[in-house]
Amino acid sequence: MGRTTRAALLVLLLGGLGLTTSAVAVAAEASVGVAIQSRGEGGGSGGLTMTVTNRGERACKLAATPAGTVEVLSVTRDGQAVEPEFIQTAYHAGFDGMFAAATREVGPGQSLSFSLTRDGVLDTVTPMAGGGLGARWALEQAGRYAVTAAYRMPQDVEIGEGAVCGAASAPVTAALVVGQPGGNGLSWLVIGGISAGALVLVLLVVLLLRRRRRTGVVALVLLAVVVGQFAPMRTAQATIKVVGGDDGFGAAVAGCLSMFRGNDPKGPPRGALDPAKIMPYLDGTYKVWIKPVTGQTNVETRSTAEWSSIYWDPSDNSPLIGDPGVSYDACSALYHELTHAFDAGNNQLPEGECGAAKPTKAGKRVPTKDVRAVRAENEFRASQGLPPRNNYGGAQLPPGKELDAAKIKAQCGEDKNKTPAKGGSDRSKLVPGGSVGDPHLTTFDRREYDFQAVGEFVLAKSPQWEVQVRQSPLAGSRTVSVNQQVALRAGADRVVFDLAADSGEQRILVNGKQISPADERLPGGGRIVATDSGHTVRFPDGSEADIDPIGRWGLHVLLFPRPELAGKLSGLLGDLNGDPGNDLSTKDGRPLPEKPSREQLYGEFADRWRVGAESLLDYPGGRGTADYTDRSFPDKEVVVADLPAPRREAAARRCAALGLSGQALDGCTLDLALTGQPAFARSAAAMADTLSRGPEPKRVNGDQGVLRDGSTVSGRVSKPGMVHTYRLELGEATVFRLHEVRGDLLDRGKLEIKLEGYYDPDSPGFTITSVYQYRIVKGGKYTLTVTGDDGATGSFAFRLNTAKERRLPVSLGETVRGRLDVPGRVDLYAFQATEAVQLVPVDGTGCEITMALVEDSAAPSAHTPHGVCYGVGMGRLEPGRRYLLAVWSAEGRTGPYSFRLTGEG
Repeated sequence: MGRTTRAALLVLLLGGLGLTTSAVAVAAEASVGVAIQSRGEGGGSGGLTMTVTNRGERACKLAATPAGTVEVLSVTRDGQAVEPEFIQTAYHAGFDGMFAAATREVGPGQSLSFSLTRDGVLDTVTPMAGGGLGARWALEQAGRYAVTAAYRMPQDVEIGEGAVCGAASAPVTAALVVGQPGGNGLSWLVIGGISAGALVLVLLVVLLLRRRRRTGVVALVLLAVVVGQFAPMRTAQATIKVVGGDDGFGAAVAGCLSMFRGNDPKGPPRGALDPAKIMPYLDGTYKVWIKPVTGQTNVETRSTAEWSSIYWDPSDNSPLIGDPGVSYDACSALYHELTHAFDAGNNQLPEGECGAAKPTKAGKRVPTKDVRAVRAENEFRASQGLPPRNNYGGAQLPPGKELDAAKIKAQCGEDKNKTPAKGGSDRSKLVPGGSVGDPHLTTFDRREYDFQAVGEFVLAKSPQWEVQVRQSPLAGSRTVSVNQQVALRAGADRVVFDLAADSGEQRILVNGKQISPADERLPGGGRIVATDSGHTVRFPDGSEADIDPIGRWGLHVLLFPRPELAGKLSGLLGDLNGDPGNDLSTKDGRPLPEKPSREQLYGEFADRWRVGAESLLDYPGGRGTADYTDRSFPDKEVVVADLPAPRREAAARRCAALGLSGQALDGCTLDLALTGQPAFARSAAAMADTLSRGPEPKRVNGDQGVLRDGSTVSGRVSKPGMVHTYRLELGEATVFRLHEVRGDLLDRGKLEIKLEGYYDPDSPGFTITSVYQYRIVKGGKYTLTVTGDDGATGSFAFRLNTAKERRLPVSLGETVRGRLDVPGRVDLYAFQATEAVQLVPVDGTGCEITMALVEDSAAPSAHTPHGVCYGVGMGRLEPGRRYLLAVWSAEGRTGPYSFRLTGEG
């Protein structure tokens, strides 16, 4: 908790004051200034408005929206942290289109204002390729809150010509009191933020805010994700509801829905105009609220419900942004947004851009999820005699009319036009490695590990250059650390990237002098180039380094050494010798095990790479590396399994939607759940994307080390006949499965994976007839070999999970509510049949989870899997026999599920 937040809470102890003057929180002086003031109109609850001021000397652009601009540093209620919920966002005209419409040029000393909260909720959105990842803080429960927020214009959003106000503001802290006894709803107390002067203290009763509907604005849907601790605006029902707006708005919604359902009141029945077949699902148990566009978004959900809140404009008819030959049509737009709601409820499409679509000049493509939504919209437009949309947000749609989500996903995965996002012309030939988030490291030989130490370390060192990092605790945490400073030796030059303590703004020092480079040549022959996401440093030898901010919280570092440095590198990222097994080793060269102990990782290994007198990092007067070292950190090693299950699953779902898997998925899940900041998920996705663009390191033939439960493998068969051999240490396990199997060899049907060791068909454990599943003897010696069939070459990757079975009792007629809490979990529900009936599970949830019916035995094996939500007969029961109903995830995922067991004669 920051100093100003603590001050806010102390002042709130004096909350009995009945002051009525205007309340404003103002940030310290910066080139972008921020103030937060309360608003109250017409006799009821109000909220917060943020005012942003250009304090620079030239006109520049600012956006009047919290989406993409507002960074929430902390929210507390009665001194306890309020955890955000994670939301998925989709925009009818694209994020860039929405953002451009909210942006205007502001002269020196001029300001613009926008609503920061609405109905007791604070939403932020981090723009990402293909959409945005949002966070939502609920401020509705009674208590004393302190909210600390700041403003920063994103650098990678297309908003047309003109300079963007590039600096970040200092944070502002607002304190508020909700639900005071005898009060009339929501009351706000706003106090000053972090300036050194006296705090402004005002308490006022805020009146109910009149909603104003704005036209000519694109519809926005915010999709809530299986999380929430607060009540929705009204009782959730199994139907689509209209919330807010006048009678005309409700009638407009009803008219469109009638057409979608096939009972058009404007004419004779003509069948449902529902090309994507979404209405039966949306008219079922999924919750949808449709609200009028007001210029501010608001998402509400129940603790376990999944629903969508759609903001819609029924009266606009202007040309679409980026598609001037096509005009907005209200019902078509609503169908587009309802398609997003359906896809969110069914978790159908990933985040990210469609690789089959043609990129814009800025390199952006249509989001995969909007390929389907626009195609569905176009089918409806055709039924109304309207021309189809040709692009989305200025990006051209890929060819075709296919509406099947799986086929769209496959088409968009064909990234025929992919090119390196940044870097020199030889970037595609350089093997990357890096440090991201709460530092999750990937060595040049593709070994992945977590390193949450606090101190200063050599990240990578070659004869020609060196990179050092300062890892610092995140916001006073004792378990989460981040890269707070990065220093590089590029020839004879020293370059330092640092985050300012007050604003989180990135500073760049070259040989001790601060610069603001767009394209800066270094005296010693290197170069610094500004990119959309940060900066690239090009070393004199042609190696490169990307240093990108993770919002205001840390720095993301990716390195690309030249191939001729193979075997000549050292540091936390290893040596690039093709053998990941020796990337983590002690001073005397002893490799650490696959899963080193805390003492090994944070003791002898960390000490080997701590910075000493040769430090390149920057220090305030009188300080040195010892002042930034804490050998007791972290207090404990937190892993994904330690997270509360609902929060873990919500974060994992959002990270998986970004295309992450394996340890990258675990790292993203951990960071998003622990920090609540979508910027960490964006950074994790960027690193995974970069690794996927780069070549695999040249592997040594033969032994590749040890695999244990949860190990991830990424390799390449680089020449015909090459074999990768992995030794297995799986403890008490008797069954294991390979998940997320992928790569060129698999795509071409040439991947050959063999298990070598003793096979006992009666070894206990549940199996299903499928590939990449193996039955072993507990404690036996096994190896796994990987090669290309018929001399094929190419890449491969997979994750190994042991089966973790647990037996649970169940009876016919019982409703089962379970949770796959760890990857590899298999729940075996045991029961004895009492009558001859067909077993039919109904009312299923958790549709990505699989089940199978088998006779009870020590080594049951199933042949026919069923989805939890299929609702079909699984087999006929014989009275007196004992059965097992096995429930597992074929993809090794976690999550809740439920169903009711019924018998049909």
